[in-house]
Amino acid sequence: MILESQCVRYNYGSSDDALCPSCLSKEPTVIRPPSPPRPEPSWLEISLTRLDANVAHFRSLLGQDRASGGARLCAVVKADAYCLGAQAIAQRLARAGVEMLAVYSLSQARELVEAGITRPILVMMPLRDIDRGDVLYRTLLAGRLHLMVHDRDQLRQVADIGTRFGCAIPVHLFLDTGLCREGMSDSDFREALAACASMRTIRLAGVCSHLADARGDVAFCEEQLERLTAALTSL
Repeated sequence: MILESQCVRYNYGSSDDALCPSCLSKEPTVIRPPSPPRPEPSWLEISLTRLDANVAHFRSLLGQDRASGGARLCAVVKADAYCLGAQAIAQRLARAGVEMLAVYSLSQARELVEAGITRPILVMMPLRDIDRGDVLYRTLLAGRLHLMVHDRDQLRQVADIGTRFGCAIPVHLFLDTGLCREGMSDSDFREALAACASMRTIRLAGVCSHLADARGDVAFCEEQLERLTAALTSL
């Protein structure tokens, strides 16, 4: 009798009637499928010179050079710089003159700080507390740890952190303009904006939003930008 499963075959004999005591006493024979061939080694090659050129291109779109003021450039290096290596990419971006780096979590921010990167870092997750023993504590006191604020409750919690540590924390208010995944509604945004003016431990450093489909739906992107522009008029 032969019993089969997806990957393993057990051979106990030819039929139920032919099973002898010696066959029954033996361990079943396990026949495993051959291992698949190993893929050829592969790698991803990143041209840091072209990365510099990309930074220069974005600066030209902003009408900015190193000597001028105006809009500043923030590079997102979350998730290990999208698997390109956060430390190496962030260091190169900093040398190219990018003013700020953005990550998602505190652990990603710690990695940059521990690598000696001194550019301001924006943490995009809704952070609600930080410990005094954290390696980012000194970065926070120095005003180089910026926090993205997703709701009014978080804004109050960040203000409490500033009160506890005796510092003003730079925040970026996140307005939901159509992604419908995170961020504040128009009314919550206006209330948070008004609250920032009365909070001594909060420094409004920016406002932001997230395009829902930057490549596929240009008309909706323009609608989102109009909503963000309208919100900026209330600053």
